[in-house]
Parts: sequence; structure tokens; C-alpha cells
Amino acid sequence: MVSCSDDKNADDPGKETPEQPETPEEPETPDRIDLSELIGAWEAEGYRWDLDEGRSICYQMTDDGQDFATDDEGNYITLPSIRAYCEQYANDYNADPKNETKGTPEDFANHEYEGSYLFTNINITEDKIVIYSGQQIPEQGTLAILCVSGAYTYDKTTGTFTVEDLAIESDPRTLAINVTKDETGRMNFRYSDYDMYTTPSYDRTKTYYVFAPMIFFCHRGSAYEPKE
Repeated sequence: MVSCSDDKNADDPGKETPEQPETPEEPETPDRIDLSELIGAWEAEGYRWDLDEGRSICYQMTDDGQDFATDDEGNYITLPSIRAYCEQYANDYNADPKNETKGTPEDFANHEYEGSYLFTNINITEDKIVIYSGQQIPEQGTLAILCVSGAYTYDKTTGTFTVEDLAIESDPRTLAINVTKDETGRMNFRYSDYDMYTTPSYDRTKTYYVFAPMIFFCHRGSAYEPKE
């Protein structure tokens, strides 16, 4: 920290203290989280797209939502990033005179589950991670999608799970899941994947299928228990 006061020699107020080299500050590092703190069931309160780090892309869908839209040359029609989508959504929202409160791209990157039927459940055992997302609709049942399932290694120094994901057995992958703890004590699980829900433009004339880093903010609990 730089002081705004004059540095004088306390023994001789008339002499300035020779300038000392600054001591470099220790870089901030995230709190290291023991694996024992993570084992168990975690229920997401929602998730947000990471607008600043990681690769992302938004594929425009056909009008019926059944396929990817293409241009006249057969190329996919895309937005280059999830930030581009959220910036466009915020611009269109703010241009609508019906909206008195202005929104930011970060506002539209956030998805709260409260008041909806949506859920994401993360279960971590000593040797496996399983993640389900879906909807629980009263009197109609539960739609649960297996998003991640596989053995892992955990690096405490970086807070990273490396998962051999076999959720889709015909398309195995190695997936990195980073974990941090926020100021409220929630665990934040971040990984890149396709969002299981399509997302519309503000005017609802276009729909996008999004690949982006997603951060699930979670508390202890289980919103969904798969049947054996």
C-alpha cells in the first residue's frame, strides 16, 4: 500500500529517509479447499455464464428450434461469444421504453432457480462426481438429464477436479471443474459445457444454443435423488 504522507527520518526530522525499494505484495490466492469439504451433495441456487474467461459460442437455431440455422453457404449462424449475446440482449432491453430500470450484460448472464421448477444437483463421493440438471414439475414428474458422471482426480492447489466424464458413453471426455468458495460460504462449481436450455433474443425472434463456461453457485443439499 502506498502512503500519501511524507516519509521523514524520525531521529532527524530535517532529513528525508533514503528511498527504500518497495516490498512486493503477496498475490492473492484463492482459499484452498480440502476435498473433505466438497464430498457430499450440493444443490444449485442457480448459475451464471462466465462472460470474461473461457471459450464460448452461441449457435442460432432454426425457427422450429430443431436444428442449427445456416447461411446461404451452409455455414452455421453464430454469435462469437456469450458476452456478445448478453451485450446485445442488454442493448435491446435498455432500448425498450417499457423498461425503466436499465440492465447490464452481467444481469442477463445470471439465472436464479428460485421460483422455477429448475434444478442442478452435484454429488461428490470419494471417487466420482455426478451432476444432474432438469425440472421438477408438481403432479407431472421430473425430467432429469445426466450432465456429468465419472471418476476424478482433485488438485487442491488449484481447486480443480479433472473428471473422466462418461455421461454420454459414446462420447467420453476429460472435463475440468474448478471450485471456489464465495463470501457467503457457497461453493461455486465452474465448467464449460452446452447449456441444456436454449436462450432467446430479447425480441424473441431468434433462439440460441449456447456453449459457455457456467458457474453453479451451490449450498449443501439435494434437489434430486436419482432412482437406483
